[in-house]
Amino acid sequence: MRWTRLLLQSLWNAFQAVLPSPLPKALAPIREPADTVVLVTLDGVRPRELLTGADPELTADRRPTAMPFLMQDLLPRGSFIGSDTRRPDFRIGSPVGISMSGYHSIFAGRLTRCTENEDPPPRGTTLATNIQDAFPEDPAPVAAMTTWDLVVDCLKLDPARAVILRGRAEAVSRAPNTADGATDAPIFHAALQQLQEDPPRLLYVGFDETDDAGHRNDYARYLRVLERYDGYLRAFEAEIAKQTAQGRRITLIVATDHGRGFGREWVQHRWNIDGTVRAWLFAMGHGIAARGHIAPRKPRSHYNIRPTIAHLLGLPPSRSPWHSGPLEELVETNPPPRPL
Repeated sequence: MRWTRLLLQSLWNAFQAVLPSPLPKALAPIREPADTVVLVTLDGVRPRELLTGADPELTADRRPTAMPFLMQDLLPRGSFIGSDTRRPDFRIGSPVGISMSGYHSIFAGRLTRCTENEDPPPRGTTLATNIQDAFPEDPAPVAAMTTWDLVVDCLKLDPARAVILRGRAEAVSRAPNTADGATDAPIFHAALQQLQEDPPRLLYVGFDETDDAGHRNDYARYLRVLERYDGYLRAFEAEIAKQTAQGRRITLIVATDHGRGFGREWVQHRWNIDGTVRAWLFAMGHGIAARGHIAPRKPRSHYNIRPTIAHLLGLPPSRSPWHSGPLEELVETNPPPRPL
């Protein structure tokens, strides 16, 4: 019976993913576009640990949330979409449920042919190529720094007009005093330095250690890494607040590429693992309304991230039927959605 339910659920997920969205109604252009959008992805982080704390099936830890700075300090100043107990308010895009397909969905903004982590970049344009094309006078309008080197390929960047750090080794070479044993630490320090010294239009930071801990079935390490990520967000927010006080317009977006299984299945994520489709997103800063934890009027997904960032940067909306629209629930100029 369980396998029948999972099969039906997987077929439904696949149907929703490949069905083209109706042509989105364009939002009014943002009056003052953001100077910088900081996009941070935390690989394979379930909404459960953020919303209800550590999993009692896996630990005796009873903390109410694994990331208190994000969920208690930042949440009232921004908007969060995601659920662990109801229908998924924010879903992965691709039905495959692996990491690379999640990154394809985020940056392409649509379903791609990705079925393996080693697959080539998506065809056509991406969020990053659009930004490079939209700001031809900027020498490097995009910076991408990721622990997992293959993620950078998803962006399809022109390397001559981008700042790129592919993996821990390159980050350590740029910031040699930051190799403190944490896999993601050099990427964090390099990204924070970039934000401080030369903020681009899009700063993409991809962390990966949580997914590694999950696949190794090391739940204690998974919680420790989430605590470290909370500290990274605290540092990013402090720098953003400093620059905001100086008149710069900056938006912070934090999301995950996929969910994970429930209970003892937490070590896995793929099309037939219940819980994989449950993603989440938090946003705050310029152009984002402070609405806390909200329930969107209709389910949202990775496909909405690309058009949301494009809107915040003042880029024209896509008119392709294969692209979704921005997350209007988060945008300041729209009426608030129903509260939880």
